[in-house]
Amino acid sequence: MRDPQKIQGPADGRLRHSEVEGYIPVSRIGEVVVTAVVDMYEHGALDDMITAHDVDPEHVPVGDTTVYEYKPHAFEWGSALPGQIALSRKGRNTATRHSNQIEAMQPVIVSCACLGEAKMKDWYFAGIVRSKSVKKIDDGCGPSEDEAFTLTINAQATVLNNSNEVRDARHPIPSLAP
Repeated sequence: MRDPQKIQGPADGRLRHSEVEGYIPVSRIGEVVVTAVVDMYEHGALDDMITAHDVDPEHVPVGDTTVYEYKPHAFEWGSALPGQIALSRKGRNTATRHSNQIEAMQPVIVSCACLGEAKMKDWYFAGIVRSKSVKKIDDGCGPSEDEAFTLTINAQATVLNNSNEVRDARHPIPSLAP
C-alpha cells in the first residue's frame, strides 16, 4: 500500500527525480486556466449567522435555534488560497456588475460560510484556485480593490482538504449538487 501523504509529492517514488534534476511536479501542459475574482457583493448578502437546522435540515429539528456559524469578516471570507474550490452563482450573467475589471473575470466565492443547505443549489463548480489572492484588513467600508487570481478547470490539481477524513488521489470529491 502506498502512503497517501506521498502521492504526487516530492517523496513519491513514481515521479521522475534525481539528485541532479530535483523534484519535477505534474506537467501543466494542456491546462485550461480561468481568471477569477472573489465577488464581495455576495459577502454583503450573507446572513449574520445560520442555525444548525439551516445546515442539516434532515437531522436537526425545525425549532432548533442553535447557532452553527457566524458571518466571517470580509477579509477572511474573501481570501482565496491555492487548493480551495471556487463556486459561481447560477444565472450570474443576468446580473453583471458595471466594472471593466470584473467583466474580464469570473466572479466566484471560495468560502461557503453562512450558506445553508437551501442555498447550495444556487451555486456550481467554477474551478480549483491555482494562485492566491489575500484580502487586506480594511477600514470597515468594504474592500478597496479586486485582486485577480487563476482557477484551473481541467487538469490535475492539489486540493485543500479541510475535512476530518484522509483523502488521496484515488478518492472522488463528493458532488456539490443536491
